[in-house]
Amino acid sequence: MSIVDMDEHYLFEKLIPELSYYRETDKLEYIADKSSEDYKCYRFTYWTQDKELVSLLVEFDLKRQKVSFGPWGSSTMETHKLDL
Repeated sequence: MSIVDMDEHYLFEKLIPELSYYRETDKLEYIADKSSEDYKCYRFTYWTQDKELVSLLVEFDLKRQKVSFGPWGSSTMETHKLDL
């Protein structure tokens, strides 16, 4: 399984079930200019049950084995141990 596959697996198996009001994924964009071999960034956009579009910044720090996420454009991030 590639790193990108593991990142997507984590998003869909671990992160999404924790999101309040999640209804469906709109898109998942890999942010190449902010990513490196050990650090992966994504913009994850989804629709809520109230038909609102929400974007999150999701960062995978593979060296520290942590994932952080928060609202796109905000400096507030929640960090968790990466459990792949």
